[in-house]
Amino acid sequence: MKKILKKSKKFLKKRFDASRLKEMRILLFLVVFIAVLTFIGYVLNGVVDNASVEDDTFLIIRSVGGTTIELIESGRTPLDILLELHVIQMEELQYMVLVNCIDNICGGDDFYWAYYVDGEIGRVGVGEYIIQPGDNIEFRLVGKSG
Repeated sequence: MKKILKKSKKFLKKRFDASRLKEMRILLFLVVFIAVLTFIGYVLNGVVDNASVEDDTFLIIRSVGGTTIELIESGRTPLDILLELHVIQMEELQYMVLVNCIDNICGGDDFYWAYYVDGEIGRVGVGEYIIQPGDNIEFRLVGKSG
């Protein structure tokens, strides 16, 4: 009887160890699989986020009252966007438009509103430049030199 009991214990122990080992392998596989999927998700999420940020177009207005940043659509002029989103006063000259006030913040004798595209002063008039995807259009209240 002892001999049969010993054999049964050995058999059960081997069987238990084999099934336990199989469970551990499955568990390890699942952990690695989930880690790989998580890593792939983070990578793909970063790629999608970076792509959308590069294509996003912003209107930035810097003045003595602070800075506002707004997500805008490309394909229009900075003047069109200003007219739609802000209260402005402007002066139409023969070949250009001057923005004098944005949201009741006016230039005057010492300051004026200048617009920039991606950090560089606008090379054409505010009513002529067509905003491209990814542009940052910025209006700054700057001091006049002299």
